[in-house]
Amino acid sequence: MTTVEVPVPADDVSTPMRNMRQWLDDMRFDALSFAWIEIHRRTVVRVEFKNAEEAAAFAERFAGRVL
Repeated sequence: MTTVEVPVPADDVSTPMRNMRQWLDDMRFDALSFAWIEIHRRTVVRVEFKNAEEAAAFAERFAGRVL
C-alpha cells in the first residue's frame, strides 16, 4: 500500500475532501482508505492506495506527498 498525505485548511475540510473524492471517481482510481487527521497542529487528508502510480498522480494533483 502507498499512502498520500495532503494538507487541507482546518476550517474547511469537507470541500477539499469532496473535490478529491470526485477526482478519484472521475479517474476511476480506487482508494483503500480516505480520512482526515490533525498532525502537529495541521490538518491533512490521508489516502491509501493499492497502486503506487495512482498514489503518485493523486499526490501531484493535490499538492500532497507520498509517505
